[in-house]
Parts: sequence; C-alpha cells; structure tokens
Amino acid sequence: MNGIEWNKILEMKKMQNVLDEAIMKEHQCEFDKNKCKLALFDELGEMNHENKASWCWWKYTQKPVDREKLLEELVDAWHFAMSLDNHTRKGIERDFDPVMYEHFEHLACNSLADLMAMTVYMDFDYVELMLLITEKLGFTIDDIYECYQKKNKVNFERLKNGY
Repeated sequence: MNGIEWNKILEMKKMQNVLDEAIMKEHQCEFDKNKCKLALFDELGEMNHENKASWCWWKYTQKPVDREKLLEELVDAWHFAMSLDNHTRKGIERDFDPVMYEHFEHLACNSLADLMAMTVYMDFDYVELMLLITEKLGFTIDDIYECYQKKNKVNFERLKNGY
C-alpha cells in the first residue's frame, strides 16, 4: 500500500461520511452499526454471487464472471465497510495499519471466504479486510476509486429522487 493509494481511500472515506450524513439527515436516523454490518454482509453476498463461476464446481451452466458487475458489487461492499470504519475507534482520517493487514492476510490463508467472514464479525479494520478482498478478486485501488466515484454520484441522485 503506497501513500497515493491510501490517500484515495481516505478521500473515499470522507466522501462516504458526507453521503452517510446526508442519508441520516434525509431519513431522520442515526448510524446503526449492526444494521450497517448486515448491509455489508448483504453486499458481500451479492458480490459473491457475481463471482459464482469462480467457485461453483457443481454447475456446468453457471454464467461466466462479469468483471464489471463484480467490481460494482465489490464497491457496494466498500461503501458499508468504509461507513463502519468511519464509525469505529479508527475514525475517518487514520493511518493504514500494515500490521493488521498482514495479520488478516495470514489468518485468511489466502481464502476469499475467510476474508469475507472476518469482515462480518470484526469491529474494526474494515478497510484492511476490504483491501485483501479487493486483491483476491484481482482489482486495484484505482479500480475501486474510479467505480466508487461514479457510484457516489448515483447514490446522491438516488437520495435526491427519494430512493
């Protein structure tokens, strides 16, 4: 992880915080960590479904992985992971934690399934886990950043139009 990549993540975290505040204001609610974790779990499930051809060994008729759709679902998961990260002890502007990143990488033993499971039961270091998931799926921070920028605009339009 280099400084440029981390700066992109921090920029996305700030944008996510602005979006979260707008959503909470519009819907007259407060951040709920448990609901956000459920949303993250749901988005990881959608991402996993888009990636099904890479792990579904029993079905010859499984459609091939659509990398664009997979990236979109991955970015949807990033939204909720960043929301959680922003509302934990780590906060919005924080440093990358290479020790936790390496720890998670070691624990997961290169398993996408284990990384996804850890994302749901952890209460911190969501970004480090999402970085590992992103890498396992063969995407870069630049891929995430570009797709996130587009989806953030869509989310604000949705909010404006009563989504």
